[in-house]
Amino acid sequence: MMLLSCIRQCVLTSRGFRCQQQSPDSRTQTQCPQPLSSLGCNRNQYCTTSSTGNICTEKKPVDSTCADPVQCLSGTCRNKRCKQDECPAVDTSIDCMPTQYCSPGERGNMCVDKKAEGARCSSSQQCIWNVCERGYCVRDECPQPYMSTRCLPSQFCSPAPRGNMCMEKRSNSATCQRDIECMSNTCRNQRCVSDQCTTPFSTDGCSVMTQYCTSTISGNQCVTRRGAGEPCLVSIQCMSNSCVGGTCAAAAPIPKRNGAPCDSPSECASTFCVLGSCAATQNSLGGLCVAATDCQSATCTNMRCVGSSLLTTTTAATTAATTAATAAPAPPTACTDACTARVRTEAL
Repeated sequence: MMLLSCIRQCVLTSRGFRCQQQSPDSRTQTQCPQPLSSLGCNRNQYCTTSSTGNICTEKKPVDSTCADPVQCLSGTCRNKRCKQDECPAVDTSIDCMPTQYCSPGERGNMCVDKKAEGARCSSSQQCIWNVCERGYCVRDECPQPYMSTRCLPSQFCSPAPRGNMCMEKRSNSATCQRDIECMSNTCRNQRCVSDQCTTPFSTDGCSVMTQYCTSTISGNQCVTRRGAGEPCLVSIQCMSNSCVGGTCAAAAPIPKRNGAPCDSPSECASTFCVLGSCAATQNSLGGLCVAATDCQSATCTNMRCVGSSLLTTTTAATTAATTAATAAPAPPTACTDACTARVRTEAL
């Protein structure tokens, strides 16, 4: 009977180093337990499979072919090549200087200087001003178009081919797209306008008695109301505040204040015209008058305002005097020479 001798060897397994028996004529050897790992191998080696078993193999230098990062000294396998990365993520600044970005290279990711204004780019992180627009690095003076951030009070942020720029706001009648582009802060019908008043065909913001609000190319403006006979659309356009048949009507006369000269009570705000002047009230009894309208009693006699009792007494006296004068006999007619001659003739 033939005895088979056994040889025990120390082998690194997934559970650590173990002693295993091996036949003397066996060609199999196991240096590491798991292919494509570093278990059981030196720092610069990795576990690979061979015809004699798992063995530790030297890791590969940069630009060598690879299938797994563990095969590379750099620890990076990209596009089946070992790469030496200075930075982990392309188009970021991780592990790079503030003025650099991570860029892919033949031997791996590298930290390179950010690009100047006008250089071609595919990411804003590649540009020194951190703005890539339409494939070019640009410089933004302000962060957001059509805002005023980082611009002067008289400016707005405008988009431009080489980056956002602070531009001067525009004057009235200039073309615009948004309110912030205008000095007046009002863009209407794509024109900068300045409003003196708020609502057309009203007196808001205007002189109430003489003006009204109308819309113009420069904005809402206060204009003078129209006189009698001028064309109109609405009454507020007219001084008389009356538009009839498309024409401003004549304005009613303004009532006069007390003390102003007058010819009729209708001319006065108080409706009293006394002795040719507008007054707060008519004259009382005994006051001067030239007409009944001057008196509270509505009676003017001998240029004095009188009451009804005095008027009755005066009227009675006047009537009595008139009656007495009527009843008295007429005086005899004086005889003339002609009359005397006629008498004498008749006597003969």
